[in-house]
Amino acid sequence: MIEDSPYRCVRCGKRMHQTVDQDDISNRPLVRHECWSCGHAFEERRRAAGGPVSSGAEYIVGANRPERLRNA
Repeated sequence: MIEDSPYRCVRCGKRMHQTVDQDDISNRPLVRHECWSCGHAFEERRRAAGGPVSSGAEYIVGANRPERLRNA
């Protein structure tokens, strides 16, 4: 999908367009900003949507930590 980018080119100062894609390896969103005029481009790698995936086991272990410290 190609749309207008919020950035301006650092070389010529004109508006850029952005292409939104997905990284093949990490499945993170990948946004490529490219100048309409001179062709200067850079890539922006964004974090995946949502938070870290966790099973919840670390919260159970963390809840017992104060009790373990008192009994040590």
